Amino acid sequence: MTDFFGTVHCVHRGISGNIIWASSFNRPSGTQGSWSEWRDTGLRSAAEPALVGYRDKNVDASVRNQLLMAFRGE
Repeated sequence: MTDFFGTVHCVHRGISGNIIWASSFNRPSGTQGSWSEWRDTGLRSAAEPALVGYRDKNVDASVRNQLLMAFRGE
């Protein structure tokens, strides 16, 4: 789970089938916010995935801020 520019992102591996599921929590100013529906990312992992927000100052500004996920394939 990580906060990326005000939106909390969460990923986890499902109970069966090693499916990686993802959801995000958005809290617009002045509201309580809510979690999105869990969605199948189409990826599979033999271990729990991890998220990190990364900023690469050496690349074009349009891709400078990145949300990266690390996972182990099946």
